[in-house]
Amino acid sequence: LFEEAENGTLFLDEISNADLNLQAKLLHVLQEREYRRVGENDMRPCNVRIIAATNRKIPEMIKANNFRQDLYWRLKVIEIEIPPLSDRKEDIPLLARHFIRAKSLEFRPGIPFCPRSDFASGRLQLARECQGIGKLPGKDYHSGRSRRSIRR
Repeated sequence: LFEEAENGTLFLDEISNADLNLQAKLLHVLQEREYRRVGENDMRPCNVRIIAATNRKIPEMIKANNFRQDLYWRLKVIEIEIPPLSDRKEDIPLLARHFIRAKSLEFRPGIPFCPRSDFASGRLQLARECQGIGKLPGKDYHSGRSRRSIRR
């Protein structure tokens, strides 16, 4: 991952799920700006910006010895706390349009998006619900042809 992200940004989603061994390796990369490929002995330099995300409370994990405090302070340069989607209902239509377009589906204003939930589970729950919209008849977003004719 570090090689692919060289001179760029590496996004680590759910960093709280990393075991202590992986946390130690990540800390080494952040401190020394080098990593070792699997099966090699030589260290390779790296220049990578890290963005890490979690929905868990890391300070509580540190107290329970499930997360390294030194890694926490290395990662916590800038902290952005985003409220859960259930507290941001006005964002749901915008996110729904994004997920529908990301699946190369045409967003048709004539088809109302009526969520059956407040999406307490967050964006993944919303994304799954939006996938169902793709099963409706309509046009392929890229070609303009009917999806029914594409399936045949």
